[in-house]
Amino acid sequence: EKDSFSPLKNLNRNLDLDFQNLNHIIPYTFINQNKLEDIYLSHNSLTILDNFTFNGLNEIRIIDIGKNKIIKIELYAFYCLKILSELYLDSNRLTTLEPKVFECLPNLRILSLSKNLFLSLDRQ
Repeated sequence: EKDSFSPLKNLNRNLDLDFQNLNHIIPYTFINQNKLEDIYLSHNSLTILDNFTFNGLNEIRIIDIGKNKIIKIELYAFYCLKILSELYLDSNRLTTLEPKVFECLPNLRILSLSKNLFLSLDRQ
């Protein structure tokens, strides 16, 4: 359901959803969560990150989606998260990435992709 966290508009800084058995995040779920800086979604059962999954997280600095079952990240899943500096995607089932999936993340300093199933990565 779009805007799932809307009733929780005053969430401040951190949202910890580790170990919640989540298998999907609907695009625009976080649309009104302008204060969130860190979101933790590790140890769930997420398989696909759809376009605009994290849209609306204008102050987000850290996203941890490690230790899931992610096989696909759509091109605009992380669209224009301009403040994001740390993205953890380790221990998933990724075999490939869209060439420009991280293009609109100008402040990204840490990108963890270890323990995935990559055969090769495109330089773009």
